[in-house]
Amino acid sequence: MHQRIILILLSCSLLLSIIVLTSVRATEDQKTPVPKQSDKPSEPTKPPAPNKTTTPEPAEKQAEPKTEKLSELLTPLPVVTEYQDVKNRLDSLKITVDLLDVPFEEAVEYFRIIGGINFIIDRRIYEDGKKPKNVTLQFKKTTLGTVLKFMIMLQGYRCIFKQGSLLILPEEIYDDDEFVTLTYNIPDLLAPPPPDFPGPSLALPSAVGGNIWRSPPLEKTPREPLTEDDIKEAVQVKTGQECWEAKRTAWTIIRKQFLVVTQTMDAHKQIAETLNELRMHKR
Repeated sequence: MHQRIILILLSCSLLLSIIVLTSVRATEDQKTPVPKQSDKPSEPTKPPAPNKTTTPEPAEKQAEPKTEKLSELLTPLPVVTEYQDVKNRLDSLKITVDLLDVPFEEAVEYFRIIGGINFIIDRRIYEDGKKPKNVTLQFKKTTLGTVLKFMIMLQGYRCIFKQGSLLILPEEIYDDDEFVTLTYNIPDLLAPPPPDFPGPSLALPSAVGGNIWRSPPLEKTPREPLTEDDIKEAVQVKTGQECWEAKRTAWTIIRKQFLVVTQTMDAHKQIAETLNELRMHKR
């Protein structure tokens, strides 16, 4: 009887030990290690340095926004190079313009495309570090020539036709082969000459009476006034007939007061010399 009681007690203690060991292991498995926190904040992990030799391209690169120039948005007109065609284009083509603080060179390129006219910017515009001002224009249904004239006038420049293009150059500069319209005052050349009064008759008196010598009477020599044809002929002889064969030349006398001539600057110099010579001859 006592042996059976002892056996039962041993079995119970063994079972109790097994239960305790099982619970301890389960408790240890559930515990997770907690990292030790430092007093200082942890520094962010630096990314690895990129490879300098090879830079892999991403599979799909996002397209960057493209900044288009003003001229890239336009449809160009056919280019004209003859003087009369360029003049007709400037006088007849109406445009609507809205430019805000656009560089001068880009504005010129804009008008080249929409007008079909070539432009040349003279290098003397940039002398001494000068630079054109940016362009701000707003016009609605206005002729191309008017818009260009306004833009160039604001810059202090002028525009001439030369070798199939419009040359933009400083206001004070003229080329010798440039066609320019100038006005000359000529009322003194076309006015009648002053009257020619004969001088007095001279005589040497004789001691016995009478005159031993008397000058012959001076005849009045009439002088014909210059005509418009006389002036034109003198100018053409001075400058050369071939100088007036170009279509752009012009000659007009207004009310016998003003001579208006369209010619090259070299021809204008010779015209001025001819008119001065005619004045000297008329005196």
